[in-house]
Amino acid sequence: LAGPAWQTPPHEVGDGSATLAVVEQFGLEGVVAKRLDSVYEAGRRSRSWMKWKRLLRQELVVGGWMPGTGGRSGHIGSLLVGYYDAVDGNVLRYAGRVGTGFSEVELARLEAKLTPLRRDTSPVTGGKVPKTAVFVEPVVVVEVRFTEWTAGGSVRQPAYLGERTDKPASEITRELRS
Repeated sequence: LAGPAWQTPPHEVGDGSATLAVVEQFGLEGVVAKRLDSVYEAGRRSRSWMKWKRLLRQELVVGGWMPGTGGRSGHIGSLLVGYYDAVDGNVLRYAGRVGTGFSEVELARLEAKLTPLRRDTSPVTGGKVPKTAVFVEPVVVVEVRFTEWTAGGSVRQPAYLGERTDKPASEITRELRS
């Protein structure tokens, strides 16, 4: 049940709510739950085994966008997002790209809102900001759902949840969670 680079965690029978609370407390990835009478079926996802991933939420500031390709050609493909440094509030740290979770209507609305905010230089520091990015004044705040923070300070597997108009961009800092 253990190897040089992995281990199987202990199992619990019963209290799913308490197990999820432990996942949150220790910042674990999630929970795999299964029917007690089920068996593992190699190469197949059984309905008897279910996975719940722990997801985080964070408000982030839009610093630009990447032009879309394919069906999004000529429009926004993904948003470039960041957060203000908690120590130096004038520094907007790059937190990655968000390219999923949008409806076509929402993408068109964001494009209309962001186009007048275009600027020539990047408002973000750090990370690998793509060379073909279109930059904007960092005043629009969005909320994203994601799985974890990377070691480099980016969000992993982010999905757009919506715009936040109740918070000014200058107040958006990285929320410290495990």
